[in-house]
Amino acid sequence: MTPQKLIILCLSIAPLTVMSGCACNSEKTKITNTMREYVEPRLTDNETFGFIGVSHCRDTTFMNASYPCLGVIYTVTDRVSGEVDRHFADVIFSNDYKTAICVKESDFDPVEYAEQKVREQLMENIHAAMNER
Repeated sequence: MTPQKLIILCLSIAPLTVMSGCACNSEKTKITNTMREYVEPRLTDNETFGFIGVSHCRDTTFMNASYPCLGVIYTVTDRVSGEVDRHFADVIFSNDYKTAICVKESDFDPVEYAEQKVREQLMENIHAAMNER
């Protein structure tokens, strides 16, 4: 396998690691539905919501109570142009995941970050292997 094919393979697999988050399937369904309810009122008529996954989860204290806080990755697709924008938000959910208590959009994209780190490590490994010859 050539180094280029290996890089392409790794880059195509990296985003899938994000989708294996910490919530089980029923919780992911609740998270998807809650995020859809949060995002869709803010969309134009020609935009659609798409849930990608959860990048991290932790408990956080909000208003003196403990709630799950998740990094949620979702897309907004323009049906006319086909343009897809990926979004990342830290979301504090109710304990049953049926309510988004606090949503903070972020410029940080964990999928791009993972792709960049994989690319950097692969290039480092390729250069090291070439120098060993």
